[in-house]
Amino acid sequence: MSRYVGIDVGTSSVKAVLVDARGTTVSAGRAEYPTLAPGPRLAEQDPEQWLDALARAVADLGPLRSGTGADDVAGIGVAGHTPTLVLADGDRRPTRSALTWQDSRAVDEAAELEQSLGVPEPVVGGTLPWSPAYLPAKLWWVARHDPDALARARWLLQPKDFVGYALTGVAATDVWSSKGLCRIDTGAPVDAVLAAGAGGVRLLPPRLDPWRALGTVDGRGRGAPGCPPVCRWPWAGPMRSPGWWRWARSAAPPPSCTPGPRTSSGCPVPRRTRPAPSCTSRRATPRCR
Repeated sequence: MSRYVGIDVGTSSVKAVLVDARGTTVSAGRAEYPTLAPGPRLAEQDPEQWLDALARAVADLGPLRSGTGADDVAGIGVAGHTPTLVLADGDRRPTRSALTWQDSRAVDEAAELEQSLGVPEPVVGGTLPWSPAYLPAKLWWVARHDPDALARARWLLQPKDFVGYALTGVAATDVWSSKGLCRIDTGAPVDAVLAAGAGGVRLLPPRLDPWRALGTVDGRGRGAPGCPPVCRWPWAGPMRSPGWWRWARSAAPPPSCTPGPRTSSGCPVPRRTRPAPSCTSRRATPRCR
């Protein structure tokens, strides 16, 4: 019987769950990591620690630790906290610590966005406030205070995106996570926001619908020599696109972040349906199957 692995990159820990085709939980694991607060309004995490925690959480999934039953794993799904700014280079490594959704240091940048761009809806295609918590202000803060990290970055990602990228080498995000950098309604890059970031549009990963496949776990990246064995994953199979929960059967070339319908189905907003009983998720999710 096919089994599936679910991964939740949470604010304080990675949770992993192994479920069968009926949605029944077979086993589960969890591993924590710290949030660093070196000053007022600061909340940072080390993306490498997400991967370390992922290895420990997967080790708790029983048979997968030794590879037994690995052939039954049909796919992996990933969820994660957002909006958290993660910059990664072309070798699947972070270029600086991640600014989590709890980080509100970008007060000045948020005020500048509001002053220069005005009401957000005409700019981003939705009622996203110019808040220090959201990606536009965070990006402007990094451009101003850590331009070297931005210059070395190839991708601007979210935690779930980074984990998928580390495991497969394929960078992608979803409609909801890209809000503020891409328009919510059309998917077009928000040039007025990206202009402040060195490289601008080049940092944007393709956007995938939640049911699209991302790629295949390839044993590279965090599966390189010296990585704990469990981190190399006992199977090489489909990695489901990062999103609230993403399951699919085959990998397909992702669309670029360009104008067009928000989803391949033409739905103007992400579907908000109930996930399968054994699937946990963050906020409203598309279906988990």
